[in-house]
Amino acid sequence: MKLVKSLSDVNADETLFPIFYQDNYLAVEREAAPNTETFICFDHQRQIVVPFIVSKNKFLRKAMYIYIPLQIDGQRPDAVCEKNFTEEFHLFLKENKTCDVIFPPYHCCSFMSIPRNCLYYEIGILSVDLTLEEEVVFNKINAENRRQIRKAKKTGVKILWGTQYLDDFYNSYLETVEKKNILPDNYNYFKNLIAKFGDDCIIGIARYGNKTEAAVFDMKDQRYAYSFNSGTALSTAIKGSKKLLVWNEYQQLKNAGIEKYFFGGYRLSLDKSMPLHHVQDFKKNLGCDIEKGYHFIKIINPTRYYLFEAALWCKALVRGRPCSMFNKSGLEIKKST
Repeated sequence: MKLVKSLSDVNADETLFPIFYQDNYLAVEREAAPNTETFICFDHQRQIVVPFIVSKNKFLRKAMYIYIPLQIDGQRPDAVCEKNFTEEFHLFLKENKTCDVIFPPYHCCSFMSIPRNCLYYEIGILSVDLTLEEEVVFNKINAENRRQIRKAKKTGVKILWGTQYLDDFYNSYLETVEKKNILPDNYNYFKNLIAKFGDDCIIGIARYGNKTEAAVFDMKDQRYAYSFNSGTALSTAIKGSKKLLVWNEYQQLKNAGIEKYFFGGYRLSLDKSMPLHHVQDFKKNLGCDIEKGYHFIKIINPTRYYLFEAALWCKALVRGRPCSMFNKSGLEIKKST
């Protein structure tokens, strides 16, 4: 195995791969935060590649899969090959002291297999099959949402698309993250994506009168589209505005020849009282299928990892609120042998 900076270093055609493998995307990830590096690990024997990012602080070197491993032609290996690759990849990370822990990728993909000696959990990935007839896609949306979509359209909610609506999106996005009390991505992060990807950045807003009711910022590549971020006004005049926006995006993507839209993760054991449950239920009821798979956390350096966890636990005690490296809500975490 060896680390490279680009698919071109191993003579692979990046147009065959999801956007997360591409040079421009890796550059955006590096520029989004200080002290980060992106790599692609290449297994010459199996002809498999995987992108990942390493963030370094004073104590812990934390890595994250950017996407799942793929063959050099962009196709997915089988589950056995995937497992063998990830186990050797983890050993490679340890031997080369690349990181202390590696976390799973964003909620647009999942693994088919579970490597040995990992913390793992089952997770669903929400997706919409856009190769189906438009009527079939619409009828997979639940009846109440279909009614709201028709009503929003009839009432006069306008759906507008284009990167020129970045400010409208970002203002709506800020309203949402402030309500959830979470840290927002920086405005320049989205601006940088637009600069590097242009029309492959999908910005849509739902407007009623002079007010932006809802907005989305998504990305697409040759075959797929991915939900990145969205926002909803704290108070909306029309209940189905965002649902109409999402439905119109399905139509736009289908007309552009996109095969599948990935709408995020689905935590299978999430309590119904939690806010995140309502978010994923909203997505599921907009016609999504749930593709089950696995995510895992590989602890490379247990001493550093658990000392860092202990420090976070002490910090949580002082602040009086949870403080963790990732949100464990709705996840049944187990240890593989």
